[in-house]
Amino acid sequence: INAEYMGVLLMFFEICDRYHPFFQVSQDCLPLVLGVFLDHRGIRNPNPNVAFRAAYLFKLFVNNLKSVIVRYVDQVFAAVKEFITNTVPKNNESLEELLNLHEALSILLGTDQMVYDSIMPHLQELVTPHINSIQSIINSGALRGPGGDSAAEAVANQLAMLTWSTKGFNSTMVVVKREGNNIERKDIGEVFFQIMTTVLAAFAVAPQYNSIREKTVLYIHRMVDMMGEHMLESIPQVTTALLDSCPSVTDAPRAIRIPVQLAKRVRAKAIPSISSIFLPIVTKVFSITNIDSLKQQNDVFSEDVRQHAELLRTYYNFLYCLMTTSCSEVLTCEVNRAHLDKVLQTVIQGCSTHPELEISKTCLQVFTEMVREWKQMDGFAQYVYERVIPASLDLLTKPHFNTRDGKANNVLTEVVTLHKMALTSFGAPFLQVMQTLFSEVPEPGRSQLLQHLQNPDNKVYKNCLKELVDSRRKP
Repeated sequence: INAEYMGVLLMFFEICDRYHPFFQVSQDCLPLVLGVFLDHRGIRNPNPNVAFRAAYLFKLFVNNLKSVIVRYVDQVFAAVKEFITNTVPKNNESLEELLNLHEALSILLGTDQMVYDSIMPHLQELVTPHINSIQSIINSGALRGPGGDSAAEAVANQLAMLTWSTKGFNSTMVVVKREGNNIERKDIGEVFFQIMTTVLAAFAVAPQYNSIREKTVLYIHRMVDMMGEHMLESIPQVTTALLDSCPSVTDAPRAIRIPVQLAKRVRAKAIPSISSIFLPIVTKVFSITNIDSLKQQNDVFSEDVRQHAELLRTYYNFLYCLMTTSCSEVLTCEVNRAHLDKVLQTVIQGCSTHPELEISKTCLQVFTEMVREWKQMDGFAQYVYERVIPASLDLLTKPHFNTRDGKANNVLTEVVTLHKMALTSFGAPFLQVMQTLFSEVPEPGRSQLLQHLQNPDNKVYKNCLKELVDSRRKP
């Protein structure tokens, strides 16, 4: 294959990837194909378009054939050594090309057929140059000096390459079960924690750079996904650091999504870690924004309002996640219980005050899960009767609630689900409350509402509520 013909080269790489099963039965051809991918015809091609495409297709090729290519791992690493030792893109190299190469090498190292004793030398070879380079930039003080922007870009690129270097691994490769119930990290996990130490050190020195912040959050998410409960001790420190250094309203949601991911990953095991940072999260959210300030301007949401709404949406999703991942104890533990009433008030506000229906929907879902989980809690039933249910009905009277709108229809479904859950949880006392709340509805509408509320088919009660809302909107 002649390196001068770009079209032929691109077609060759496409064919190799598309018909990769051929190499499962004709493995003798693999060294030749790998050579084309990795020499001047592929990732070293002077044409940047060919080099980038070759690196991307090489990653796909490796992912499809990793179980057979793994026997050539030493040769592959030797062929790309100059790429992984370069800490910044050079000449016609692009960051995307280097990221694809790092991910391809990571996939090889994370293959089940890979001999464990061979993983560590290659993994260290892959990540050590970037760790040392980042540490060198930190020690030089370049991130604090007049050339900080270029230094920050260099650090961010290497943080990205370190993150992509972990993509081929999973939790079974990182941890191993020993005798009894004790789970210990393998040396692979220690390498990833070493990377995390470097990542957090770079962030601590230059939190003002958005590129470094983004890559830090990206790596932490990757570690939570892969390391699971072994991140429990680290998450409070990381989340607090991100919250404390939020330069704008758009950065706070990124920090809040980390404990959300942790709760989904390890569920109840995350309670101690999240409990310690719950109050800082709530304090940060409402020090930045408040619902009363989120007003429509000429019937159009401004960009500032949209950013604040995204923060609130993330906050309410955080509460919903706690309720659905067996982490509701975070809200009622000794540390946070004193602030529970304030938290509930914020959900009430989000339900009936905020003009964005998606936020109202999430708040209704939060209350539904709270009723399911806390139906035996002292005083909670009375709170639901006096505050939650009236707020859910008040929402249906708001000017922005139009039953012809798809989002409003979804919100109405959540209102019905909340009422049904309250009926199931509290029984007859709840029916008496609803009879009082519907007292202004003339007969036979009131009796029909109470009757349909007890109907097992949610659609019947939903249609009845819809008719009530529409009738009150008619001129």
